[in-house]
Amino acid sequence: MFLVAALFLAWIGVAGAEERENTNPHTTPEDVAAGGRIYRSHCIECHGRDGTGGRGPDITRGDLRYGNSDAALADTISTGIPGTSMPLFFFNGKQLWQIVAFVQSLRREEPPPPGDPIAGAAIFRGKGGCLNCHMVDGQGGRQGPDLTTVGARRSLRHLRSAILEPNQWVSPQDWRIRARTTGGVPVEGFRLNEDTHSLQLLDADDKLISLVKSDLETYRIIKTSAMPAYAEQLSQSEVDDLVAYLYTLRGKGASP
Repeated sequence: MFLVAALFLAWIGVAGAEERENTNPHTTPEDVAAGGRIYRSHCIECHGRDGTGGRGPDITRGDLRYGNSDAALADTISTGIPGTSMPLFFFNGKQLWQIVAFVQSLRREEPPPPGDPIAGAAIFRGKGGCLNCHMVDGQGGRQGPDLTTVGARRSLRHLRSAILEPNQWVSPQDWRIRARTTGGVPVEGFRLNEDTHSLQLLDADDKLISLVKSDLETYRIIKTSAMPAYAEQLSQSEVDDLVAYLYTLRGKGASP
């Protein structure tokens, strides 16, 4: 019994020492490759094959919101981020550092966008009509994703694509429901919650609608984006300005 306790305490000591490391002790090419295999098994669905994001944020950028150091990345992976879809992962010490090594290998300094963020803010609030659907710092509509922190989560490529080709990236949380009740009433809105028997939608007037599925005659999920493509509505320079503005959105009070 004493031997078991001693071994357990020794293991705790080793684990604690490794957790206290501030610099990754596993950074060989073999470690990076092993981390890549772990990433593809657990992370690719949210962060994308190349790390530039999708349902989850872009992790290739040089200024990650929850820290750039090896220790900060290890902490984020092992504890998760409360209030987000980022779960905690129970990797052993070496595996944890290997995935940190792989993530660090993806990261690069992104050159600043070519546009003018102040001009982009004016387009966002004016010609683009973006506040009709999107919220920033508590102001705007609820029909589209909240963009308050989009600049901290999305790459420049992703932001530009979302403006010009919105159907290329459509998160399941942005899918819509188009239905008709047995009484012939059409219903459409963004799917907030769904279970076996019921649906909760947010309609175009930001009203919450609760439906019982047995009361529906037809029901289908619309997986395309409700956002219009702006390729013909904005000039190239205006797109550059709008992307530059969106890239500045890192949290409350961070926008121009």
